Amino acid sequence: MVGQLLIVTLMILRCYAIPQLCTDSTAIDLLGLALGESPDRPGIEVVDDVIKGYRFDESARLLGVDSDVIFTHCNKFPAEFSFIVTYKQHVEPKQSEFVMSLLAQNRRNLLVAIRIHRDRLFFDYAGSDVIKRSVSCRIPTSGSWKTMIVTLADGIVKFTLDCGQPTVVKLKEDFPSKLNLRNTRFYIASKRSKMKRFTGLLREVRLLPGADAANRVCQSNPVQPIRAHVTIEGESPIDECTSQRKGIMTYKQDMTLEVCTGTKYRKVRAGLDRMDYVIDYADIDARSNSTSIEIFNIWGVGTFLATANKDHGAQNYSEIFLWDPIGRKFDIHQTLRTQSATRWKYFDIGHENFLVVANYGGLGVPLVSSVIYRWSRRRGLFMRHQVLASSRARDVDAFDHDGETFLVLVNHNTGGMWNVTSIVYKWNPTGRWFEPHQSILTYGALGVTHFQVLSYSCIAIANAFDGTTSVLESVIYCMAGQHFIPVQYIETMGAADWEFFVIGDQYFLAVANNAVFTTDQSQTTTMSVIYELNIRDQRFYEYQRIQTHGVNDIEYFSIGNQHFIIAANTKPPVGSREVTSVIYRWMGLEKFVRAHELSVGSCTDFDYVQINDEHFLAAANPRGTRSKFYKIVTY
Repeated sequence: MVGQLLIVTLMILRCYAIPQLCTDSTAIDLLGLALGESPDRPGIEVVDDVIKGYRFDESARLLGVDSDVIFTHCNKFPAEFSFIVTYKQHVEPKQSEFVMSLLAQNRRNLLVAIRIHRDRLFFDYAGSDVIKRSVSCRIPTSGSWKTMIVTLADGIVKFTLDCGQPTVVKLKEDFPSKLNLRNTRFYIASKRSKMKRFTGLLREVRLLPGADAANRVCQSNPVQPIRAHVTIEGESPIDECTSQRKGIMTYKQDMTLEVCTGTKYRKVRAGLDRMDYVIDYADIDARSNSTSIEIFNIWGVGTFLATANKDHGAQNYSEIFLWDPIGRKFDIHQTLRTQSATRWKYFDIGHENFLVVANYGGLGVPLVSSVIYRWSRRRGLFMRHQVLASSRARDVDAFDHDGETFLVLVNHNTGGMWNVTSIVYKWNPTGRWFEPHQSILTYGALGVTHFQVLSYSCIAIANAFDGTTSVLESVIYCMAGQHFIPVQYIETMGAADWEFFVIGDQYFLAVANNAVFTTDQSQTTTMSVIYELNIRDQRFYEYQRIQTHGVNDIEYFSIGNQHFIIAANTKPPVGSREVTSVIYRWMGLEKFVRAHELSVGSCTDFDYVQINDEHFLAAANPRGTRSKFYKIVTY
């Protein structure tokens, strides 16, 4: 009888197993499990870059591991956890790139993800209404290996980069307490689609349920004393730096330390780069005067610089230069026919690379087409892909929203009429072309800038002239559903450009006020304005004014933990003949403070770029064929 009772009891326990905790003290190697599941999957490249890492192309977009393989005790995501990601990325991604994503059963809804966009790392999760919520922190843009630990506990997300001081963000909406994992799947370096794949290198992607991984990782890796051979200058000969001597250090007579990188000696310094001063580095010789410059990188090819040139006689061309890493300069790579080009914009759609030019046109020819070019890897050139009808086009921007690609082309005027329609285009993935999606009324517009705040996708239109005055309202539009609606009107003075940037948890939008033109006055010395977003009010309020002189562009850039803007002036101040452009440095409570004044002459556009560990500014010259490439010296 007792034996029968025992057998029945065991059967009941087998049918109704005591639930085990989902949390575990062991880190789950998501990357290792994914690679083990598909060891022969194409599109995975092993790269030895100081340490071994993996690079994935679009054919590996389905690489991942099912949640059922990991969570065998239950099907609920842990309420507290950490992700550990070791990665390397050489350039800032201009669109979101997913390092890891957890997708629902339908393989469309996102449950949890880590992604990088420009200089920020985001942690995404599905809210109670399945709508994506995001928190983020700023990350340095240096092309070195980094380890980021993302920890969630008690409604707080903590970002810890390389065991440094963490960034702590409180969730506005709690992480789901019962996130169902049944039939879900983790994807590595993608969100399952060809778009928004992670293009850098991955070394490690781990999930640690129920614990703060920073407490373990950072304590288990104490700093070890460096044991390296040091040559003292003056006491022994200094050998040439070769790959065999990589890591060998030299103590110089000026009391500095240099290390061999395998090709040359570099000074060893502590901490992040800091700006010191600017020097003239190289000339950019174009066929004619340049109105703007676009610098971009195509993975596996290199860094490009495109000049938007004015027509000069029969010289209706703009140039594309390619960076020579050996000669350390830009060489001409391709010449494209344009018609008084005003702006280039580079963007990606999936694995394809595009470059669009806004053509202003010549005298008496207002209706001139703008052109989209597509990069041909077989030919190593940009080939014409699509022609867009335009009328005195002055600016163009492209961006992604909710998995779709949009392009905004801003028209300046037509037939003497300044109130014209500018066009928002939407990419048709089936036909592989852009189709008109929405018309926006603009007034002599000179610029458009896309920006994103949390889940809101917005554009700022710079209206410059209505036929009577340049003092008029420029407009901020935000996406509602599938169309842009106006959300704020800001008075501007011949607005030429908007620049959006983020410092910590502050969102800024700066307008370059070019000039005041009315029926009774004309002046190019104006006050350009920096606005700060009030998240609660969902409005931009004036933050600071800076004096500018015929300014055409405001460019934001950061070096280390320093933040800068530079105003590209085209006119001299009153009482002077010298045209200078000013670099302002953000100083917290002191706001933006004048840091450097550059005698660069008339300049219509600056573009910042970091190439390896060096920092540069390219300046477009509207009055001559020689634009400039300046180097920012750091210490």
